[in-house]
Amino acid sequence: MWRWRQDILLSVHVDLTYVASSHTGFCIGFDDAFSHSIEDRGIEGDVLYVDSYPHYNYYTDSPKDYLTATYLHKGKPWAYENEYRVITEGSGVKQFDKSLIKEIILGCRASFKLQDYASKQIDKGIDVYKMALDRDSYRLIRIRVKEGHHFQGDT
Repeated sequence: MWRWRQDILLSVHVDLTYVASSHTGFCIGFDDAFSHSIEDRGIEGDVLYVDSYPHYNYYTDSPKDYLTATYLHKGKPWAYENEYRVITEGSGVKQFDKSLIKEIILGCRASFKLQDYASKQIDKGIDVYKMALDRDSYRLIRIRVKEGHHFQGDT
């Protein structure tokens, strides 16, 4: 059993992960064990979706309470994301077990060059998908990528 994981701020919902950079990016799906493989984990957990901003008292609450209030809360309209986050103590590139990568999902406007690079991971046991606009609704649909086959998902 595994859930979506996305870099440092990790998201479950497929559709929203491609909004950044006009749907030209990608999302990486990890095994659940991924969060425990990241070095310098500070706090981690399921995001709480609330109606109002969390409260934090700088003088009486702990630094952990501050981080939890700041990074593990989000507005209720985003609850469909079912997000899990890992906040690290240090900055920069983090090392993790690459065998925990289960899939790569490309945005509907991802370049053919990015699609070619991602499709090379198929032989390594990683599933690769590309999002495409549904012809009858505002939804995005996920289509499995085949090496050497290209399509633009926003037409």
